[in-house]
Amino acid sequence: MTHLPLYLVLGAVTIGASHLHAEQPKDSKAPGVPVLVKLDAWADVGGVAHVRWVTAQGDPAKGQVEYGPTPDLGFLAVEDPNNLRGTTNNRDAGTGWANNHRADLRDIKAWPVFLRVTGTTRSGRAFASEVLTVNRPEQPLGRAIDERVRIAIDPGDWKVERLPITVGIPFAKGEWGDPARARVLIAGQEVACGVKAVVRWREDQSVKWARIDFLAPAAAREAVFQYGSKVARLKTGPDAAPTAAACLPIAAELLDDRGRRYRSVVQSSEIEESNPVKSVVKVSGHHVAEDGSKLFAFTARCHQWPAAGLQRVDYTVENDNIQNEFTSLQSLAIGLAGSKPLARTPLVPQAMRSNWPTGSEFSRGKISSGSGSLAARKASDWLGWFSWAARIGR
Repeated sequence: MTHLPLYLVLGAVTIGASHLHAEQPKDSKAPGVPVLVKLDAWADVGGVAHVRWVTAQGDPAKGQVEYGPTPDLGFLAVEDPNNLRGTTNNRDAGTGWANNHRADLRDIKAWPVFLRVTGTTRSGRAFASEVLTVNRPEQPLGRAIDERVRIAIDPGDWKVERLPITVGIPFAKGEWGDPARARVLIAGQEVACGVKAVVRWREDQSVKWARIDFLAPAAAREAVFQYGSKVARLKTGPDAAPTAAACLPIAAELLDDRGRRYRSVVQSSEIEESNPVKSVVKVSGHHVAEDGSKLFAFTARCHQWPAAGLQRVDYTVENDNIQNEFTSLQSLAIGLAGSKPLARTPLVPQAMRSNWPTGSEFSRGKISSGSGSLAARKASDWLGWFSWAARIGR
């Protein structure tokens, strides 16, 4: 097996319920004014109930979902804590409170499930919704019987024997519902693949977006995605086995405005996804100084194609230093783990360094704001470590 360099890329079916409240008045703290503005709940084919609710502006809240197999409920799930991390909309960070809320219920043992949302606003007002009923939907088949989508393959300048291909395909509502009823053909022959329903239409749980993974011979210029109720996948096989979940092939180093160094330290890892072609290992941690202080969390996703000897890493830096409105950095460098940092080449133009947005992406030195991901291309393009200066807002 040839091992190549690491690539781095910094209505017919009732399945839910909704409850609408009156529009928010200007003084959302006034007595008698409803706190809950909107509440939606539905379930997916995997058996997860999704709950989303909005509370009135001006008096943020926090809450939980009470649920159970009967209207008496009996179980409790707190809202996603990521909702309560504050905002940059004004000087009041609002840490611990929010206006947009969500919770996902994954341990439901019996259907339908009954639920309601309860909570408290920052001013101390308690609120509770009506009890809603949510049914679990059946696996939809969709209208498609035997349909095909052509996928053009451009190998670019990749010098590999087998090309790792990942492609997303959208589908109309009700078109197709079962990822098991799909396969990939190259030159008329089925090849091993992974098919995942990434997003489903809420109303009928048919597939809205599917992600397909497969390996194509270097000479291939086209593949065909075949799907429908009469399509049977023959090549199933075992899932691709990832390497050690805690092994991160890259390392990062932050240098704050006082010259203190923070190096990436892995705190947790998990196999997030696996199919016959590719596995994805999620690695999380913080950038930690020698004295144990932390600056910015990170999440790295290691995509591995064992049969091709290839891997890719998506490295996301998260500014969780929300007690400060801005955090100034001298540099952030990323390189292969165990390598010696060489000359640090700033990737951000000098004019941008004093006011860099919270999330920015670089690819071969080009900056685009908003993604929160750090992306680059071939490791063989690197002249040591990537490095740039920034002032990052929460």
